[in-house]
Formats: sequence, structure tokens, C-alpha cells
Amino acid sequence: RISPGVVRSKSKARVVLDGNPQITQHLQPVLQALSNPFVTAFLSEDIELDLWRKYLFLCSFSAMNTLTEKPLENLLNDPYVKALWIGYMKEITSIAQSENVQLTEKDVEAAMSNAEKFPPGTTSSLFSDTQRKQKTEVELLQGHLARLAEKNGIAAPIARAIYALLRQKTAF
Repeated sequence: RISPGVVRSKSKARVVLDGNPQITQHLQPVLQALSNPFVTAFLSEDIELDLWRKYLFLCSFSAMNTLTEKPLENLLNDPYVKALWIGYMKEITSIAQSENVQLTEKDVEAAMSNAEKFPPGTTSSLFSDTQRKQKTEVELLQGHLARLAEKNGIAAPIARAIYALLRQKTAF
């Protein structure tokens, strides 16, 4: 974040719009407006699944990055941290399934494969906000996940531990 309401992205933006046939015709102008070299926009056949796929990576990476205070390549190159990260994503998959979203092991594998494509030095906005002692999205990301696990009777010990640690780390 550069300033309130201004974010600088170091990668190409990807915008996913709900491809529900009842609203698709109304989204065509938006899709056309977003078509440029800096944005990839498309209509989703299953917006709920696509949102959970994004949440799977965002929630897990931002947590691991913030707790370790290390960039992405460090997380990928440490077998213990990587195993914890994968375990966390598997719990997220179980929580998604308890919400009737068909996130699978293949989505975990795809998230890890995608992570390897990010440039060295990649960190999360949660990490940046924590370093600057600014308000974070922990309650919206990791907190929401922990509450869904509790609501649906999913054990999720990794998710609960990560949320508990992040609550303390981001309590300013």
C-alpha cells in the first residue's frame, strides 16, 4: 500500500467476475473496460469456488509470511515451513468443503505451484501492515476461517494456532 486507497501491484492483476448467466450480459461492459495489458479479467463458471481458491492462497501465504517475517522464497525453501503451509491449506480445504465448496487437494497443489512463479522478495500486505503497525485484515481472513471451522465442527488445529498467534502479533 502506498497510501490510503492506493495500492501498487508488482504483478499483473487478475479480476474474476461472476459468470452467472442472469447477469453476464450486464458484465460485458465491465469486462471490456478491464481489458488491458495490466489486467486479466474473465467470467467465472463457479464464483464461490474461485473465491475460495484465492482465499486458500491469500489466507495461508499472508499468515506464513507475517509469522515468519520472511519472503515467499524462504517459505518455499524451508521443508518444515513448507509442510506447515501445506497442512494449513489442507485444513482450509476441509473448511471449504464443510461450506459445500469443492476445493480439493489439486487446488492446494495448484496454489503451491503458482507460489513458485512469484518473484523473489514477495511479501504480503498483511506483513507490510503489521510492520507499519497498521490495522490488518486478520479478522477478515484468518479469523473468519477459524470461526467457520468452529461453526462447522472442523478441528483445524493449524488454522486455530495461526489465528491465535496473528491476533497477538497484530494487536497494536
